Amino acid sequence: MKKNVLNSVAALGLCLVAGSGAIAQGGGTKGGPPGPGVKCNNGANNTCVIQVSVPANSCSNDDIKLEEVVQLDPASKFVEWRLSTGYVFCQKDGDGAFLKPDSSGQGGFKPVGNPNCTNSFTWKREKNDSLAYHYGLLFRSTDKSKICKKDPWVLN
Repeated sequence: MKKNVLNSVAALGLCLVAGSGAIAQGGGTKGGPPGPGVKCNNGANNTCVIQVSVPANSCSNDDIKLEEVVQLDPASKFVEWRLSTGYVFCQKDGDGAFLKPDSSGQGGFKPVGNPNCTNSFTWKREKNDSLAYHYGLLFRSTDKSKICKKDPWVLN
């Protein structure tokens, strides 16, 4: 099992530095995160808050601005995405943050449910495993006329 995990990590172009918790990446978005990531400092309740900036007139992938790779603090218990005014996550319509099949890890996060459409979405951190998680964000304009998608990374 351990050998399979190491082979999977190597296939993604990741190098885990044993014992230090440090993570180095390579290979861009096809082989792994496009860099070491920006360290996310915890706010209230040990929450890493990721601001998502979206212009009022467009939610194309290139127009959505956020840190493409975020490295979590070991003490982080939650990850929260906050959208610009005019955009919401509607979980009842299928919006949220979802792990991509090419993530080196699975099961590291669990969504915190919210039946209402809100400008934020939260994951509860289930484990600290030093792996890279590729995820997709799905959200919409408040009038539901635009569906928005982005595919960044979080380093657990």
